[in-house]
Amino acid sequence: MGRRAKPPSYLRFAKPDGSVHARCCLFRKTVYLGKYGSEESYERFKRIQARWQAAFAAGHTGTGRVSAGPAPAATEGFHRTVEELIARFWLYAEGRYRTAEGKPTKELINYRAALRPLRRLCGDLPVSEFGPRALREVRDAMASGSWMTDDEKAETRARGWKIGWCRRVVNRNLVRLRTFLRWCETEELLEESRVSSLCKVRGLELGEQAVRESPDRLPVPEADLAATLPRLRAVIRALVELQLLTAARPSELVKLTAADLRRDGRFQIGGQSVHIPGCWVYDPTEHKLAHKKIKRIILFGPRAQEVLAPFSERAENGAAHLFSPRETVASWRETQRQLRKTKVQPCQQKRKAKRDAWAAQRLRAPGSHYTVSSYAHAIAAACAKQPAITPWSPYRLRHNAATRLQEQFGWEVAQLVMGHCSPQTTAIYVTQTWKKAGAAVAEVG
Repeated sequence: MGRRAKPPSYLRFAKPDGSVHARCCLFRKTVYLGKYGSEESYERFKRIQARWQAAFAAGHTGTGRVSAGPAPAATEGFHRTVEELIARFWLYAEGRYRTAEGKPTKELINYRAALRPLRRLCGDLPVSEFGPRALREVRDAMASGSWMTDDEKAETRARGWKIGWCRRVVNRNLVRLRTFLRWCETEELLEESRVSSLCKVRGLELGEQAVRESPDRLPVPEADLAATLPRLRAVIRALVELQLLTAARPSELVKLTAADLRRDGRFQIGGQSVHIPGCWVYDPTEHKLAHKKIKRIILFGPRAQEVLAPFSERAENGAAHLFSPRETVASWRETQRQLRKTKVQPCQQKRKAKRDAWAAQRLRAPGSHYTVSSYAHAIAAACAKQPAITPWSPYRLRHNAATRLQEQFGWEVAQLVMGHCSPQTTAIYVTQTWKKAGAAVAEVG
């Protein structure tokens, strides 16, 4: 008995340049449809499906050729799959979640992580069969890690990470999936009733399904902080000191340039002009709440200005980043040269020239500025040199700064300096206040 021909499927393939396109197979011939997820590729795929249905209805067995001619009108029965919805949404997300410079934001990376389990578990599922039960299975798979392959699980264990996401990450990604579903509703790709039923899938509660909890982020212990600072390079140490003095986020400082600093202490906020004598002002255009049209103001006092002064003077121009890994590498090499006790031989110089040429072709040169990851890695490397120091991340420095601000100046000042919209958010960063509360209760009660 002959093998029955399968209807064409909407497939994806990646070109060497990294672009993703769509294709399908029509009677043993590959047909290229255009950019994956685009309207043009879907229209072409509909015509291919219509030609296949017409040929199959006429008794086509799947061998031979289909005569070229005008494509019949698209027939009924064309059902989108969940993977096709994801492809359509991804085209929108790539344009939506980008900075003013055109670079993808962190939220685009988060959407990639949230959509990956959905695509693996329900990608081939027709939209008509995608319901709340399937979405709950995706949510539970996020917590257990069952959506991952064996190789991915082995790699995760090798890095020292745990299989499956914590409850907070699962619930945040579930919110992103709801945003994806509502976008499909606005594009008339899903019915309102189906989206409403899917969005009723709730997040995981505390202790539900034995899902693990993420540990709270606490301030860096003062002893560990004091022991780490002398082991940091000048650029990294300056970033740490500025975070403690300004309560800025790491992502707000790593891209700082001399042109971003307003040394007159003047800035505009809420339609009003504000002047703070003796302070430098930094108004970053890219920050965590920029998409909500919330303005972020970072103030540099006299101590912070002393930290910034050497870097702003060495900057080649106003647009150059102040904290560059190139300067760190150059400083390290200069220190190595000074510590050298023997003369460099001619043969060593030749080998060094060949080694540098080989490295320039194969290794990535230091960037123009630190990233949050490279900044955190530099701190982790310094902590690793001293086993007595517990490794810490730069995000925890904001908790140190918030605690100091609240203890000295109160909640209102701490909220403004931290850039929070509500005091409840600032309270997350302040932990030492409970010690005062405990001392007061011990004395009164």
